[in-house]
Amino acid sequence: MAMRWNDSMMLAFATTMGIIAGALIVAPCLEAHSIRFLDNDGRLQWEVLSTGIAAIFAALVTVRKIGEQIQQAKDSDSDALKRRERAARTALPMALVEFVAYTKSVISVLCRLRVCRIGAHEINRELAAQMVAGDDFNQPKLPESVLSVFKECTEFASDRAAEEFMLIIRDFQIQHSRTAAVLSDLGVVDSGHVVLWMNIEGCIAIAAELLVRANDLLAYARFRRLRRNPITALDIEGALNGADCNDGAAEIANNWQQIYSKEDQAMTTYIEARYEPDEA
Repeated sequence: MAMRWNDSMMLAFATTMGIIAGALIVAPCLEAHSIRFLDNDGRLQWEVLSTGIAAIFAALVTVRKIGEQIQQAKDSDSDALKRRERAARTALPMALVEFVAYTKSVISVLCRLRVCRIGAHEINRELAAQMVAGDDFNQPKLPESVLSVFKECTEFASDRAAEEFMLIIRDFQIQHSRTAAVLSDLGVVDSGHVVLWMNIEGCIAIAAELLVRANDLLAYARFRRLRRNPITALDIEGALNGADCNDGAAEIANNWQQIYSKEDQAMTTYIEARYEPDEA
């Protein structure tokens, strides 16, 4: 595998070559450990002495110039990275607004299935199939541009903020796939797959958690420091109420706390341990 040269290696190479070049020029002045900067009559050989000094000086100048070029390249890359981060961050508020609208739509659609609930866990599959087959009952779609902005922010944001975007992208994929599977199974009465209310409730809870995370990221989108506390059942209930899912919001939030909150708290502890609390 070919070796890639980094900045330290380039400086070391330039220094070594400069020393070798100086040594090759000065070497003729040395013979048997006796200095030959003097003629036989004791006069200085100014030409030889000045040539050696010039060679050493040229080597030092070369090393310095290479160092300056490397620093200029670093500064240029850093400026380009900052410009791209600002561009992604400028588009972030609108992307978050669209993401919030998406999560609210998912919650609203799934909460309508509450009328199909029988008892604590069962679902009226015939009624659910009729509802899912309706023209106004479609799983909301998230614009592709939203995830593109999130991915750019993951690439250019600070480490702490990047972790948050990674979490929101991961949870979105989980929520989207589970919701699609549940709606697909509910669309066929005899699909052969058991769908319980807890399956639908889980999709609602994840969508509510995504809504809370998106609201937390609005501070970062407004060029403020990112401060994230563990999500609580009150946050989930507030998100559900904000999406007009008032009926059963407290129950869903409490069930979320028993099932999903431990994972969220563990991830928050992990992030807090890696990054400073005030890191943007």
